[in-house]
Amino acid sequence: MRANTAKFTFPNAFRVRTPAGADTFAARKIRSVCTHTDRRTFSPEHMNELIETRQATLEKTADNVVEVRYKPGQILDPAGLSDVLNERERLCGGNGSQAVLAVIPPDADFQMVLMTTDHYKGRPVVDCTRFLAISASSVMHERMASLYFAYFPQKFHTAIFSDEAAAREWLKKSMSGVSLS
Repeated sequence: MRANTAKFTFPNAFRVRTPAGADTFAARKIRSVCTHTDRRTFSPEHMNELIETRQATLEKTADNVVEVRYKPGQILDPAGLSDVLNERERLCGGNGSQAVLAVIPPDADFQMVLMTTDHYKGRPVVDCTRFLAISASSVMHERMASLYFAYFPQKFHTAIFSDEAAAREWLKKSMSGVSLS
């Protein structure tokens, strides 16, 4: 017997994309998401979607806002970053004004080869990204992200912060500035 997911009405649920690519529904863990998420709106096209990749989780928390949370203790590599960019492209769905909050935990490490390639070059994710706020919770991550975007500037606005709250505030102000203009 197959469940009818179109009439799924629990407001604390979200869709999960497994590494194998299957969609499932799951109950939300109790945690704050982002302050601009309207939790009262619930329908399949507005629900939060949590996607798990090998090195990060992605959550579409509101219209055109994607939170990327890199997993603690991971060594970030080109294949892992490519997985994240592929999922961001899938979430974009042709919409050219996606805002992204990327959170790097303090104990994450990375392979130096990440710094030698423009991972965004020639990818559709460039055209659907409007803002990228990076919360780098260590001085090394903050400096390396700044150096990367100095070597490989992008068409979208980027900003690097040492604090997630500051990154979220910049993203919120930037998004409101676009909607007002």
